Amino acid sequence: MKNKQKKFIQLINKYQDEDLSESQKLIIDKWLLSFDEEIKTQIWTQTEKEKLKSKILNEVQTISYRTQKTIPFRKILTVAATIALLLTGSWFFIFNKDTNNQTVELPSRYKNDVPPGGNKAILTLADGATITLDDANKGVIADQGETEVVKLDEGQLSYNISASYTNNAPKSNSPKKEILYNTLATPKGGQYHLILPDGSKVWLNSSSSITYPTLFADNLRSVQVTGEVYFEVTKTTITSQSGQSKRIPFIISANDFEVQVLGTHLNIMAYEDEESFKTTLIEGSIKISKGDESALLEPGQQAIIKPEIDNIQIVENITPENVIAWKNGYFHFDRANTETVLRQLSRWYDVEVVFRHSVPNFKFSGELQKNLNLSQILLILEKSRIAFEIENNKLIVLESED
Repeated sequence: MKNKQKKFIQLINKYQDEDLSESQKLIIDKWLLSFDEEIKTQIWTQTEKEKLKSKILNEVQTISYRTQKTIPFRKILTVAATIALLLTGSWFFIFNKDTNNQTVELPSRYKNDVPPGGNKAILTLADGATITLDDANKGVIADQGETEVVKLDEGQLSYNISASYTNNAPKSNSPKKEILYNTLATPKGGQYHLILPDGSKVWLNSSSSITYPTLFADNLRSVQVTGEVYFEVTKTTITSQSGQSKRIPFIISANDFEVQVLGTHLNIMAYEDEESFKTTLIEGSIKISKGDESALLEPGQQAIIKPEIDNIQIVENITPENVIAWKNGYFHFDRANTETVLRQLSRWYDVEVVFRHSVPNFKFSGELQKNLNLSQILLILEKSRIAFEIENNKLIVLESED
């Protein structure tokens, strides 16, 4: 029995990752077709759970590999997720990210619903003055030395080198001008898009920041970040006196580690309340360093750093779309525990998470739209038997149901 259960759990996990062979998929499809639609929402007693588990394992033993009618992956995965919960104690879900207009009567405990976050950020200028960007008009909002700070469409900020500087660029032997630094910071429930003076593009997730010069030096581009930031770094070169062209490196500092970039796409997740910091390379090449340790990353690799350890762990075969789902308007969870999921919701909806009882021990996988109200997200998560309440900007986690 244990071998059959182990085999079935492996198939469910592969089904979640869409990593089944055709013959394996036929097994799951046929089995799922044998269950009533009510299985998706049924709440079982312990006796009923045992009976259902027995039926599942018997089906696994007797099912054939003959070709059967199949049904779309997203339509039946809720059923597979429910069974995975029974067998493994983990809850896996896929939410149809193209469907968000269903009208549902909300329970009274969601009467204080919270809307999704949006394009919000505060810009701190070199002299310490601050500009709330969501209140600022489009156009030039500040002059910083030789650059103009321009608010573009909603959620976008750009730095343009002034024409006077371009036409009268300083000679190599001219006195160095003071370097001015700005900081762009998003609050909880905020996100923003920044175009740096060199044309590099930056996206900030909630509770994140980036500090940068308003005009980069000739031989180095350096910024500091907190939270989660996605970069598309431009390849910039300088010509030496001998006529040779040399790339100008781009250095990103985050907490106690550093990433050196020549021109690439990458994501840095360095929230201080997370157990580890993650740097994921999407395109190009980077060198990541912490203390005396360093590593070169190739596309599809992720470097994991734990704050208290001078060690860099490299993970292979990362799916880029999953890592930067936040930038594209989605939450993406890959076997994330309950606390990890709720930390992301806390940042985006600007709510404090309060546990009334012990932390429910579930794992979540799938994608959810970030433009949903908090109640819509919670109604989906409640399928895992966790109950919630929204009160005074607090997300209260109630005792989970058996």
